[in-house]
Amino acid sequence: MNEVKRIVQYIIIGLLLLGFYIWRYRIPPTIEPLGIKVQTEQGLIEVTELHKGPILLNFYASWCGPCMREIPDLNNAHQKGLFTVVGVTDDPPEILTRTIERYGIEYPAYQLESKLKDYGVYTIPTTYLIDENGVMIESMTDPRDWDSEEFLNKVELWLSN
Repeated sequence: MNEVKRIVQYIIIGLLLLGFYIWRYRIPPTIEPLGIKVQTEQGLIEVTELHKGPILLNFYASWCGPCMREIPDLNNAHQKGLFTVVGVTDDPPEILTRTIERYGIEYPAYQLESKLKDYGVYTIPTTYLIDENGVMIESMTDPRDWDSEEFLNKVELWLSN
């Protein structure tokens, strides 16, 4: 009977740990888009001030394989013009420049004012759709097929509400 009790305890502990993992690392944190500042040639500027209209804000890092693999889809989605893709990272400037060149990033990419974790972003890529008023409409973790017809149709629906 003690053995069954111990197994049940391990199962409960495992479920609690799994729940914490999902809550902390797989659900994008709620962010305030108006407070996200990036380093530009003009100094620190809020992302929403740099780009008017809808923004697909993509938190990434150069060491993140899935982040690098989704760049072609983000480039294509950016080219379609439904929104401006903006990449943000806490990588140092020289790594940001090297990543842009190496992976052919065609959308604006900036260095964040602070670390990813300061925004509560622990899973990358983490991406937010922000409307033209600076309001976060949707949040997503993990790579996506950003230029697929299915995703772009969802974006149109989200932006029309």
